[in-house]
Amino acid sequence: MESSIYDFNISDIIYLIEVVSKDTTGDSELVHKRYERYGRSYFEVLNFLIAIGLVINKKNVIEISSQLKKHDDSKIIVQIIKNRILQSKKLTDVYELLMKFKSTNVRFEYKPTDNDRFSESNVRNLLIKMDIIKYDQNEDTYFIETSDYTEFINKFEDHKKLSLKDFKIIESNRELIGAKAETVVLKYEQERLSSNRLLANRITYTALEDINAGYDISSFESPEDNQPRLIEIKAVSPIDFRFNWSTNEVDAAKRLGKHYYLYLVPIINNLPDISAAMFIENPASAVLNQNIWHVEKSGYIVEKSLNHLL
Repeated sequence: MESSIYDFNISDIIYLIEVVSKDTTGDSELVHKRYERYGRSYFEVLNFLIAIGLVINKKNVIEISSQLKKHDDSKIIVQIIKNRILQSKKLTDVYELLMKFKSTNVRFEYKPTDNDRFSESNVRNLLIKMDIIKYDQNEDTYFIETSDYTEFINKFEDHKKLSLKDFKIIESNRELIGAKAETVVLKYEQERLSSNRLLANRITYTALEDINAGYDISSFESPEDNQPRLIEIKAVSPIDFRFNWSTNEVDAAKRLGKHYYLYLVPIINNLPDISAAMFIENPASAVLNQNIWHVEKSGYIVEKSLNHLL
């Protein structure tokens, strides 16, 4: 997709998706007429959605992608749109701008020259409207909070040679977003057990005391049941709920059985959304032994044979 004026915003994109979703025929003329009742820049929005792979136009029949068909929550749809913008290779002007951002201690930043500021204004304004990049007026700098945008981190890792500094920043950002999710879950558990103040006060943030425990929070089954609920928390994409599960955590899940839970907390609009979380009891069985989850094993532990150590 060539450089565009991008004369639309996120509400226009969502509106066109809604129009296409509700039109069972997908007839392009009908979609066009219905969209223009309240929307603007129809062809530009349509081509944009085609470029990021969320809409298909075949023989004047318009359909939304299978990924969008799975979701009707507007917050998740917005996150899907943002992720696709960051993933797309067809939005060359977006890609070129993103690759100009440099890592700092807490975020990725870009300070354009006067010429660049003018020439990049259209694509930069698009990313600002999408809440992907922000502007720091005091520093006269644009920035991306990478802890909120895993797709940007992946793009950065794939296309740039990482220095040790960059690597540490990326890892720090991942830890930060994980800590946000843990804090939200801790508050959620305290509220869930609030009718039994004695139990609620005994909830423990285990990860701060023992990083080898295999779970993050020690809670209880219910206000009426003081059986342990040992919770491992994962900050995940709301789209596929993908997460890394360490060997130590899997071993803990197998050992603790029904007392072990995975809390998968989606990051939506830059924040952990506990209302959209998935709570999985006994994941050693529910995840490892169920076809709805794809489990990919990676990595090797290698040591020298004892025969060669003598």
